[in-house]
Amino acid sequence: MNGNGQGHIADSPRLAALRAKLQHAEAARDAAKAALTDEDRAEIEIREQLARAEDDVREQDRTRRKLDLDRRLEEAQQAYPSAKLAAVMIKGFPDTFIVKHDGKAFARFQQEAVARQTSSGKKGPSFEESRLNYALSVIIDWNGITDWSPTNSNGHDLRTFLKANSGVATPVTDAAWELAGSAAEESKSAG
Repeated sequence: MNGNGQGHIADSPRLAALRAKLQHAEAARDAAKAALTDEDRAEIEIREQLARAEDDVREQDRTRRKLDLDRRLEEAQQAYPSAKLAAVMIKGFPDTFIVKHDGKAFARFQQEAVARQTSSGKKGPSFEESRLNYALSVIIDWNGITDWSPTNSNGHDLRTFLKANSGVATPVTDAAWELAGSAAEESKSAG
């Protein structure tokens, strides 16, 4: 009887086919479970525990780096009270950055982009070189390094790092573009 007190109604062909698929899938599942030994199950459990522990280590490291970056951003805000600043932490990279809006660097980047568009890219630096130069102009802190004087190799090291990891420059310049947009909006509303 079904729930209405009537006799069993035969499955439609669609439901019958679906029930057959389910029975086949359950049989395959049971066979797969039976193929695992107790040692296999123990290994699977240990591997899952290991993966969770490794995830925890990564999360703790990310949390520590975020805290360090937040502290450095606060220090930078005290050092540059009227500047627009942004913290940049890139997934998959241990490096962190603090970016400061630089109107001149932004204008230069835009001028180079216009020059590339109007001259079929034959004039001036390539987009990648422009982006790299813009990133170098706006980064004021790289993993706590803030001394960019010519008497040390920090600037050279950062340039080398960004060239070797070209994907890192994009989130840095994206943050700088957002700061430039914010500065432009403020100047419109103040004017």
